[in-house]
Parts: sequence; C-alpha cells; structure tokens
Amino acid sequence: MCQLHEMEAEFENEVRKGRDLAADNRKLQRQLAEQKNQSEADRRQVAEITEQCHALQQRVKTLKRQLDEAVT
Repeated sequence: MCQLHEMEAEFENEVRKGRDLAADNRKLQRQLAEQKNQSEADRRQVAEITEQCHALQQRVKTLKRQLDEAVT
C-alpha cells in the first residue's frame, strides 16, 4: 500500500511538472512572437530611416550644386 501511495505521489509530481512545462512553453512562445513582431517593426523603421537618409543626402548634393552654380 505504501508503494502505491509513493507511485501516485510520483505520478502527480510528473503531471504537475508537465503542466508547468506546458505553461512555460506557452509563455516562451508568446515572448518569441512579441520579439518577432518587435524585430519586424525595427526592420521597417531602419528601412524608413535609411530611405530618409538617402533622400537627405540627395538634397544636400542638390543644394551644394545650386550653391556652386550661384557662386560661379
């Protein structure tokens, strides 16, 4: 009888560990999804800033050319 109780207790511990692991897994999956979303948002922002930088560089070149033309 004592061995049966020990086995039942061990089984309950394993079931609890399984539930805990499943909960941890769901939490990690949510965190991963959040990180993926943030990474995608960051990527879009970098692309937008890069595009703005190129546009500003073109504007600077144009202004320099216009200045050179006005001076000469």
